[in-house]
Amino acid sequence: MTPPQRMREPAQSRFDRVRESAWGWFIAYFGMALQLIGSYAIGFALSRTFLPANATGPARLDAVAYHAAGCGACPGDASISSVEVQQRQGSTLFIARGTWPSSVDHFAEQVRLDVGDISVVLKPHGSQNAFEIVSFTKGGQDYSKTGSVSAGFVPGALVINLAPQLAAPMSFDLGLWNGSSFVQRVPAARQLTWSGYGAPQAAAGTSPSPPPATPTASQPPPAELSLVESCVYNGSLPAYLHFTGVASGMAVDPVTKVATPAIGAAIGAPLLRRAILPPFVIVGVVQSGGGAPATGSSAIDGAGNVQFLYYWDGVNPHKAWRTWDAAGKQWKLLEGTAAGAINFLLDGAKGIEFFWAGLHNGDKFGFIAATPQGCAATALDSALQPAEVISGA
Repeated sequence: MTPPQRMREPAQSRFDRVRESAWGWFIAYFGMALQLIGSYAIGFALSRTFLPANATGPARLDAVAYHAAGCGACPGDASISSVEVQQRQGSTLFIARGTWPSSVDHFAEQVRLDVGDISVVLKPHGSQNAFEIVSFTKGGQDYSKTGSVSAGFVPGALVINLAPQLAAPMSFDLGLWNGSSFVQRVPAARQLTWSGYGAPQAAAGTSPSPPPATPTASQPPPAELSLVESCVYNGSLPAYLHFTGVASGMAVDPVTKVATPAIGAAIGAPLLRRAILPPFVIVGVVQSGGGAPATGSSAIDGAGNVQFLYYWDGVNPHKAWRTWDAAGKQWKLLEGTAAGAINFLLDGAKGIEFFWAGLHNGDKFGFIAATPQGCAATALDSALQPAEVISGA
């Protein structure tokens, strides 16, 4: 039997196969290329969708943004007008729209973001259009080896990306930071809550209001601090100035009637009939997590970087507020009504509380009480550095 003759393939068919093979390889490599650049393309698409670049700045999306109050204390080239949150694969994105310079190299302020017990402070690196981390903590402990943070400007917005992804709902605040206190804080008091979709919401009673003031005038220490400078620690103090414990969290400010971060100290005996009491001073000492510690020459001038003072002169009460200016290496002071951003509550049966919107989870605090006869510290180490960590604020 004659074997069947194998038919020769037409030349056109062979070319078709080569062409199909080449096309197949092209598709395969093109697909791989798309996978490689996919994240960049998606990122660009999202940035164009949520952060559109145009001459007048990004459009505000009322459905997803919390709108901040105006900022009279902000520098002319930086302020926050609204805040949004987005969940990304493996990270959480915070978007602060407003007035921003075109490059981080032209930005002079620091930025602080607090989310739950995580606190991030960033400052301009000074070159390469980059931020650098001042501090990155969780529960007051370094978090830089576990989490990661990246930040930068896009037209009309500051974007901060935190990883790993944070679980919703979450509470947070964001603002411009000068090393010891906020220049602008969103919100002005308490924190925003984000449920996982839509716009962040302010807690009841915390509608946008002007940001807390910051001491600006460099002045000598108030006279009442002489009680602390000259005293013998653990000296003779009346029982009503012996602190039995400290606490922190949210409490209703007796002046503003708004829930505000607060620190407090309990007293060992009732403090009654102040009109017959000799002079005394109570100092709340705070080390802000994002600020440099003070380097003053005296003991009290080296304590923390924020100080709240309640002073009883024997007739009337007074208050004062000091913040450490790390750049100028000096304390700045506000007294009386000028220190209106802080308030206090002295309960003769319980103790004292100081209220300030600039207190954050992870900051550390302690107290000093002093009279002309002696003084004592609680929740401070031997160098008067705060040891108690703020939580629940």
